[in-house]
Amino acid sequence: MNSLTAMVTGAGLGCLAMYGLDPEMGRRRRALARDKMIKIQRKAGDAAAFTARDLKNRTLGTFAEGKSLLAEGEISDEALAERVRAELGFLVRYPSFIDVQVHSGEVILTGDAFSDECGQLITGILSLRGVRCADNRLRTHESTEDFPSLQGQPLKPKPTGRPFDIMQRHWSPATRLLVSLATLGGLGALAYSFAGGNGYSRRRSHGIRGRFRSQGSRAMSSIWPHKSHGVIEKIREELRL
Repeated sequence: MNSLTAMVTGAGLGCLAMYGLDPEMGRRRRALARDKMIKIQRKAGDAAAFTARDLKNRTLGTFAEGKSLLAEGEISDEALAERVRAELGFLVRYPSFIDVQVHSGEVILTGDAFSDECGQLITGILSLRGVRCADNRLRTHESTEDFPSLQGQPLKPKPTGRPFDIMQRHWSPATRLLVSLATLGGLGALAYSFAGGNGYSRRRSHGIRGRFRSQGSRAMSSIWPHKSHGVIEKIREELRL
């Protein structure tokens, strides 16, 4: 097995050297590889900064929501009306046809909506913080044929409420990061348990990891001696409060 591994490794290194050190096309290939690595580094820095900003905003929002739940205060009618309008898109098909008015915590709904979504609309509004009661004054419709502004148009699918972030079709950067870390952690734990079950010693695994880390750090420092800090600096700038 060791001889086969050495043979495959040597063949791969030989092909790589032949590809990059070719006297005719080698210079162009090295330049293309360098440009691609620089592009990948720039995109990685932008993605890391965007993910750090999204994670920071979500963390601050979670702390603010928890603080508001512990110290409940008076909510203005204007703020409560905006909160209700922001929730309408998760409860009805056409939120633009509904008008929202708030008076001392009482939400008054006027406009047009479909009859099969009025129940979840009222339930969703009553679950919002600050809402005392809801007055349903909507004109209900069974289909688009008796809906004045939607006649002849196909009916949209009925919304099912605000979904969890992990159940959405497009994940946020923070969700992708957390799911990736959880997946890598699970795979690492599985690989560690599998290696331990097959009789590999911890000393050998630590030695292999140590050599891999040292060789990888030397390789990265030789490739990017001063550019490798760009990603870390972008993350620090985004996380700076």
